[in-house]
Amino acid sequence: MRNAMSMPSPSQLTHPHRPSSVSEEGLFSMLAEDLTVVEDKQAETLKAIKDELFAELRKEEKKLDCDAWMYGTPRSQI
Repeated sequence: MRNAMSMPSPSQLTHPHRPSSVSEEGLFSMLAEDLTVVEDKQAETLKAIKDELFAELRKEEKKLDCDAWMYGTPRSQI
C-alpha cells in the first residue's frame, strides 16, 4: 500500500521550466548555464558596489585634500 504523502522518485521530479525527458547530460548542461548566469549577476553586482564605493571614496579624498592645508603645518605657525 502506498502512502498518499510519499515522495516521488528522483526520476519523477521535474523542473517547472524544463521538460521531463531531458537527459542527464542535458540536465548538467542546463545547470551549468544556470550557474553561469548566477555568477554573471554576482559579478555585475560586485562591480556596481565597487564602483559606488570608489566614487564615495573619491569624494572623501577631495574633501580631505581641501582640508589638507589645516594639517600641513603646526598650529603655532597658522
